[in-house]
Order: sequence, then structure tokens, then C-alpha cells
Amino acid sequence: MASNAAPASTGVYRDGKNLIVMRGAELPPICIRCGQAATGGFLHRKAYWHERWLYLLLIPGVIWYAIAALFVRKRMDLAVPLCVQHRYRYLQLRRAAIAMMIAGGIFVIVSFFVSADDLIYPMLACFVLLLAGVITWLVAGLFLTPKFIDAALGVFSGPGEQFLAQIPLKPESLFVPSRS
Repeated sequence: MASNAAPASTGVYRDGKNLIVMRGAELPPICIRCGQAATGGFLHRKAYWHERWLYLLLIPGVIWYAIAALFVRKRMDLAVPLCVQHRYRYLQLRRAAIAMMIAGGIFVIVSFFVSADDLIYPMLACFVLLLAGVITWLVAGLFLTPKFIDAALGVFSGPGEQFLAQIPLKPESLFVPSRS
């Protein structure tokens, strides 16, 4: 495999299919998806993570979970490198998501002009379009999924194999808590 070998970035390592990023480290200018040169620039992302047990708070109610997650989550800022093709795909998906959410809003307005007997159709269309728009918006930005974040480092899944092949292996001396 030909390598677009970026200089070895200190603080960025691979461990199997996971990417380990030390706080303050910058990802090399290689597309996170395909491993080509990141000619599409960088997307600035904030990654959040919290312990899995916190999902138990969904049982008493979403609001309890949301409040607790806001207080205990860990955050890491990343600049995610992309090639032109993957940046274009990202922008197209975001535009499609916005269009679906606007169309859902239009169906809310349309529902004011239909009879009560036919109200289910525009409201159903509104719900489906809004849900599809939100899901598309979230999926478009999934380049790295946090598996663990603490004060020293972050562990992420999701980078392409070609990207990972160009990243140095995790040093044996680096302790990373095992998370599934």
C-alpha cells in the first residue's frame, strides 16, 4: 500500500482499530476516512464521553440523564482532517439534513390548512422528515466515535484502515484503560 506518509505526530497512536489521541496532539493531515492527503481541510469537533452506567438514568427519565450527563461528561476538541471528496460528502449530507428539517417545518404549517380528518398525513410527514433530518445530521458528522476520554487522552473508533495504517502503534509504556 502506498503511503502518504505524514510526519509521525507525537501523541497520536493506533491500537487495533482504535485511535488514541493525547490531549493537545494534532491529527496528521491525512483524511480520517481514506488515508489520502487532507486537501479538504480540517473539521473542528468537540467529542463528549461519559461512563456507560449513566444510561441507567434514562429509566427514571430523559431529563435526569441529560442533567447528569452535562455534569459528568468529558470533552476533547479535535481537528478532523478530510480529503476533498469526504468533505464534500459531509457537506452534502448536512445540506440534505437541513432540507429535510425545513420540509418537516413546512408540513407543520400545512397542517394548519387541512381539515381535522386529514391532519394525520401532514403531521406524519412532519415527524418522519424531522426524524430523518436529525439522524442524517448526526450521521454526517460521525468520523470518530469516542470510546473513552479522560484528562490525558481520548480513545476513538471509526477512522479508516488506510488512515490507521499511517499512524504509529501505541507504545507499550502508554497505559490506556480497556473499554469496549
